[in-house]
Amino acid sequence: MHLPDWKTGLAAKHCRLAMAVTSAALVLAGCASLEPRYADPSPVLPPVWPGQQANSAPHGASSWDELVLDERLRQVIGLALENNDDLAISALRVERARQLYQIKQAGSLPDMSVEIAGSRARTYGAAGSSLASTAVATVGFTSYELDLFGKVRSLKRAALETFLASQQTQRQVRNIIVGDTIKRYLTLAADQELLGLAQSTLDTRAESLKVLSARLRAGEASPLDYRRAEAELAQAHDDLLAARSQVELDRQALDLTVGSPVHDAQLPVQGHLADILSLEGVAVGLPSEVLLSRPDIQSSEHALVAANANIGAARAAMFPSIGLTAAGGRASADLGNLVTEGARYWSLAPTAALPIFDFGRRRAEAKAAEIDRDIAVRSYQLSVKEAFQQVADALTVEEVALERISAANWRQESSGEALRIVDRQFSAGISAYIDVLDAHRTANEASRGLILSMVSRDLNRVTLFVALGNGV
Repeated sequence: MHLPDWKTGLAAKHCRLAMAVTSAALVLAGCASLEPRYADPSPVLPPVWPGQQANSAPHGASSWDELVLDERLRQVIGLALENNDDLAISALRVERARQLYQIKQAGSLPDMSVEIAGSRARTYGAAGSSLASTAVATVGFTSYELDLFGKVRSLKRAALETFLASQQTQRQVRNIIVGDTIKRYLTLAADQELLGLAQSTLDTRAESLKVLSARLRAGEASPLDYRRAEAELAQAHDDLLAARSQVELDRQALDLTVGSPVHDAQLPVQGHLADILSLEGVAVGLPSEVLLSRPDIQSSEHALVAANANIGAARAAMFPSIGLTAAGGRASADLGNLVTEGARYWSLAPTAALPIFDFGRRRAEAKAAEIDRDIAVRSYQLSVKEAFQQVADALTVEEVALERISAANWRQESSGEALRIVDRQFSAGISAYIDVLDAHRTANEASRGLILSMVSRDLNRVTLFVALGNGV
């Protein structure tokens, strides 16, 4: 069936009008926004860290790969990243945020649909029966909201910023996992050094007791010196048991952090505590602005931008909501002739909903969104200030740690020389055994102090790495 020319022209004219109205609506949908203008809320920070000069050039390690030298530790870090449940959960949250953003992004576009329907019916009457069939094919979109006031756009922006925030949170979780793993490994390495020191002390005490036992039988030593040597040997044995217990606890803690048992071939090598991390330490001389690149700071800022976008969406909800439904297609009495001979038709159905009285709900939602934004601003500023304080504290500890290691080295050298002098004098019968015991205790404490000072410095370097946002 063919329509008259004037009807065909009228239909085409109406179709062009509908397309023009739809195109104009789509253009207008992107012209308005009720979001407040975003202003950088970063607090004013000193340009450099306390104790550093403004023109000092950055030096030292700036990534985990540069800081960690021990290949065994690198393998353990890889296991921790592979097995950690927190990181797996963080990755799932990133993917969820990605899908939510896809939903919001799709919501800014009309849902296109195709519908094909057909029917066949037979009717009976006095003149007989007749068979009628119809076929309809429709293409269009339904319930498309014209974003005249930026509501959909604001929700899409908020979803995007939430997704970006989740990515930065994942980076921060990864950074923390690496830092915790290194700290556990360093603690185990230090306690292994202390265990070796305890074993050496026990061997020394046992040898001293043998010497005094021989001297006592020869009448060259007093029973008091012998009993003192026995007491020192018992104390050394107790210290050794405590050191072994601590090493075992450290290993269990490392296994828990990694998420699986760490093989012996991946444990620290005794006597190589100083070789685990780079001697250059952490990159210093960096401007304080580097904190703004920290993953948690970046996540906080993305959350702030999302809160700002939510204000626009809440404000837009107080204005009319305009929807549009449009369709076009062909209808024919025969499905086979639907494309070639079907009658064309179109429809355009705009709708508008204007909030009149909602007991102040929308206004309260807009105000709540503004309060959420203010909270996000304060949280962001607080995060930046706390990050600066963390770095400043770690740098102070770093400076003191280097001085402590220098003093501990000096003490170890002096006490070691004093011990050698007393041993020679005791062998010559010049010094008493009590002097030997005092010299041994001093040398032992000096060695212990050097180990603790070294691991304290390394642990602080890891803390400084995390505080600076390095390693990812």
